[in-house]
Amino acid sequence: VIYTKSIVSIYDGKNKIAIHTRICRPGYSTIQNHLPSYFNDYQNLSPQKYQERAAKVSDSLTEIIHEMFETHPELPPETFYKSCDGLLHLQKTTDHDIFEKACKTALEYHQYKYSFIFNLIKSKCVGIIDSDDNQYETIPSHSNIRGREYYK
Repeated sequence: VIYTKSIVSIYDGKNKIAIHTRICRPGYSTIQNHLPSYFNDYQNLSPQKYQERAAKVSDSLTEIIHEMFETHPELPPETFYKSCDGLLHLQKTTDHDIFEKACKTALEYHQYKYSFIFNLIKSKCVGIIDSDDNQYETIPSHSNIRGREYYK
């Protein structure tokens, strides 16, 4: 690399492969031709695109991704792209029932983080009771139950 006050020249041995006007301010200059092929895909990402991808897979995953972006509007959306990619990958590599159970649990506890869902899947959701299961919703009636009136 040879640079002057106004030009940057890049050589491969004796062959000049690029010449550019030098920019002397802090930061980066991006020239579309010099970026990797996947850069445009990354640049065109948005929360809506992730929600559309999730909608093809699962309603609960769509809701998690939506909530992930909505619960922290102060953060740039790019903050959550890696988590969204991770969740979409987890969905492909995990048993559908376990993935759905983990997503529903995450929604129930308002935990929209990749790590929370990953740990549920890793443990195969052991100890998580289905919300459809009425096993613990009501206490069986017996004579020792005092009720609301007792504590007034």
